[in-house]
Amino acid sequence: MEVIVKKTTELTGQEKEELLTCFIKVFNHERTMEEMCNQYLNTPLGYCVHSMCYDEGHLVASHTAFPSYYWVGDNKVKAYITGDTMVKKGYRDGFVFLDVARGLSKYMKRDGFAFSFGFPNDNSHPVFLRTKLSKDIGRLDTFILPYRIGGIKKGMGFLNPLSKLFCRLWVSFSGFKLNNNVSAPLIHKDDETYNPSRYSRLDGQYGHVSHNGLDFYYKIKLHEGIRTAFLIDVIGKSERTFHQAVKNILKNEKDNFDLLMYVGHLPQTIRKTGLIKIPRKYEPKHFYMTGMLFDKTTMEEQYFYDIENWDANLSDYDLI
Repeated sequence: MEVIVKKTTELTGQEKEELLTCFIKVFNHERTMEEMCNQYLNTPLGYCVHSMCYDEGHLVASHTAFPSYYWVGDNKVKAYITGDTMVKKGYRDGFVFLDVARGLSKYMKRDGFAFSFGFPNDNSHPVFLRTKLSKDIGRLDTFILPYRIGGIKKGMGFLNPLSKLFCRLWVSFSGFKLNNNVSAPLIHKDDETYNPSRYSRLDGQYGHVSHNGLDFYYKIKLHEGIRTAFLIDVIGKSERTFHQAVKNILKNEKDNFDLLMYVGHLPQTIRKTGLIKIPRKYEPKHFYMTGMLFDKTTMEEQYFYDIENWDANLSDYDLI
């Protein structure tokens, strides 16, 4: 078997077709060539990097890096998040994945990337740790507002008036004495280069509100049969701006969703959000965050492997 690593812009037409076919077979999800290329080319650097494993000329696995610019304090560096990991049946012994992951890591380090990170699922999380491909950084939290309970639980539509009233009161009462302390995490993406490409992808229609000092992104989609409004990111996070974003979605999109959700890590300065934080043991899905620091001149390891120093949420990668 052979591992080949290429940028999206270097892929041949045949290699693109092979990646598309592999994606459809592995994930059992339809995707067009336009959608695939749109996702891989819409990054701040204008490409992704693909580590591909071939067995006798046939693509059997792929692991992709989505590169972007991040700030570490006042230092702007190149970093990447991993995703679209695909391994065909018959090659899932762990060794093939290890080959493509190591091939990608070696290529990116050589190309001057300071660090990598990702959000492995329950199955791949222990694999990443055991093989030392990455280390734990922390976990993201899930916050919700069950606005229309009948749209979340079938047969409970008669409780919709109560759930809507509860949510309006919850958001109103949680809006008292909000602080204006804007969080300034050590590690955060460069919004100026990141947002224009991130929200021009074809993976959904994104809403963007920007006025009177409020700046946030959201997306409404049918998620697991539930009309869900995802608050993706709030630029310049504070209790006040976060709460205003929730109020804005509730006011202007209330007829279009049943559940409002935010997945991410919030700093200690943001306690009151207008949403309800789900306890870890009741989370419908776990969001682990792992990473690997390559350039140790960028920062000390103790800061990198601590989620309290990160601004991390669905804007980094659509985990839902």
